[in-house]
Amino acid sequence: MNFIELLENRDYKKLLRIPKSDIHSHAGRGGNIKFISERKGSCILPPPEKYDSLSHMQKWFDENIKPICGGKEGQILRWEACFAEAKRNSISRLALSFSRLDVALVGGMEAFMKILEKFHQEYCPDTRFEPELTYGRNCNIDAELEYIDELLEADYFRSIDICNGEFQQPIHSFVPLYRKAEEYNLVKKAHVGEFGSAEDIVEAVQTLGLQEVHHGIAAANSKEVMRFLEREMIQLNICPSSNVMLKVAKSYTEHELLIIPHKKVLIIRI
Repeated sequence: MNFIELLENRDYKKLLRIPKSDIHSHAGRGGNIKFISERKGSCILPPPEKYDSLSHMQKWFDENIKPICGGKEGQILRWEACFAEAKRNSISRLALSFSRLDVALVGGMEAFMKILEKFHQEYCPDTRFEPELTYGRNCNIDAELEYIDELLEADYFRSIDICNGEFQQPIHSFVPLYRKAEEYNLVKKAHVGEFGSAEDIVEAVQTLGLQEVHHGIAAANSKEVMRFLEREMIQLNICPSSNVMLKVAKSYTEHELLIIPHKKVLIIRI
């Protein structure tokens, strides 16, 4: 059976064993709450079926995860949970996003790399691991520019991303960070077109020179934008579960993914 047939038959045990990619994952939030609960000896209540907003999702995280798994020790455990989950799901390619503050929390790049490589080798040594440097849409860009060379000179990060609320700061504000990313040959990505418009996706791609877009489901609302993405060969890294839980999509059966034309040049990651 192939992946789609196993999904249709709800054969989750076999699905776990099929090699797959996880190329849109936030480190510290990409693990399994069962793994963390067992390590901490505490019960973590599952999240709601749907959130009202990103703020609601953050509120659940602050109330249910941080009290049990907060601080430096808790953050490192949540990183470990990501690699454990990669092993459980037979992930062959794993892109985890980290911020500058994550690096600072453990004392700098040397310690940061040592911790992550330990988990990588322990849980999934055959997985292609691609650390991603991410910036919040509300970050202080001038302050971040002071540290970016120090982070990238280690030649560890493989891509750059912007995440969090799409409307907190204009996309053109991030040009200096993305020019730095180009100097170090990072793959350029950004969260855009989840809550915003199809036109926002085009603006981000053209302004920052993006090669991939995290989410980008708003593109389905515009044939012109879909043709633009096809022509520019821009990859959309779509997360249907996130879209449904955040009410961006009404349901899996009504997800925009279903009406995006599947072209060879437009790779859809589910």
